[in-house]
Amino acid sequence: MTKQEAIEGSIAKWRKIVAGEERDRGINDCPLCEMYDVNCSECPIGVKTGAKYCEGTPYIQWLEHQEVKTCECSRLMASCPACKRAAEAMLRWLEGLC
Repeated sequence: MTKQEAIEGSIAKWRKIVAGEERDRGINDCPLCEMYDVNCSECPIGVKTGAKYCEGTPYIQWLEHQEVKTCECSRLMASCPACKRAAEAMLRWLEGLC
């Protein structure tokens, strides 16, 4: 897999999450994490943010909303308007890597 294919795979994952078709399983279904074996300093996300574990991206807001459970969310799915907005923000952010 190339870096571009991993980015495109991550974008495809988030398109499915936005559509409500898939759950987010974090590093367990992230093509970028798979490719870089959680070596964030080489991952295109880590290169852009200078941080680890998707810090500095909308993913953190996604996780915080899911963990706080401020709505009737289905765990790690875009089940409410706030979840959907956070998922859409992550999708747009990843699309900016292309």
